[in-house]
Amino acid sequence: MWGYRALDSRRLNRHRVQCGVFSRTYLLGVIFSHLMSLTTFFKEKDFENRVYAFEFNGMHHTITTDVVIEAIKKSQGTERQRIIAILQKLDFMNGDFHHFFQHCAKGLAARY
Repeated sequence: MWGYRALDSRRLNRHRVQCGVFSRTYLLGVIFSHLMSLTTFFKEKDFENRVYAFEFNGMHHTITTDVVIEAIKKSQGTERQRIIAILQKLDFMNGDFHHFFQHCAKGLAARY
């Protein structure tokens, strides 16, 4: 019995070393992403409406936070799961959501 516990603790420690803090957080986000409602998340956070302006493909684009949030809510499948995982990671680590929204706004502008 003692050997079994020692073996389990070694496996656990090896797993901790291999995963690292960020990847464990990401994995938890992926595993529990179906539990998170984006509508509730955005209502609770109540983000200030910022304007993201940049030039892309020779055109000037101006996209607000509200437009980005609506696009995130309409996402589906794997894309939605990845977005939820990133939002959970940012929330857990007190990250800058608006930096992520700006990145998403550039992706929206690239579609046009």
